[in-house]
Amino acid sequence: GGGADGLDLLVPDPSDSNALLFAIPMCGPLSAFTKFRYKAKLLPGSTKRSRSLQQIMSFFLQPPPRGLDAAAASLQGKEKELMVGCSEAEVLTMLPSDTRVVVGGADSRKGSNNCKYD
Repeated sequence: GGGADGLDLLVPDPSDSNALLFAIPMCGPLSAFTKFRYKAKLLPGSTKRSRSLQQIMSFFLQPPPRGLDAAAASLQGKEKELMVGCSEAEVLTMLPSDTRVVVGGADSRKGSNNCKYD
């Protein structure tokens, strides 16, 4: 059952049996996000926060890969809908400035290509 703070209800890699209510933007050490489906690595660089956010979101919101079953495609659609629902101001406050963005696939554990933005 749900703990007093509800943290045990957060799911890093939801399945179609999970009821998705919110997307929560987070920033922290990459090792803390190993189980998360959507993640981007931020390195020191010259990109401002708003541009970093555009790069990350454009990668996260790409169409789902071919071959997904209907349930998985629907789940990814819901995840992306919730990401778009996060306010830009909310996300920008947690992103550091002057970074370089490195993103992998929507699920980098399944061996997709990495993209670097300078």
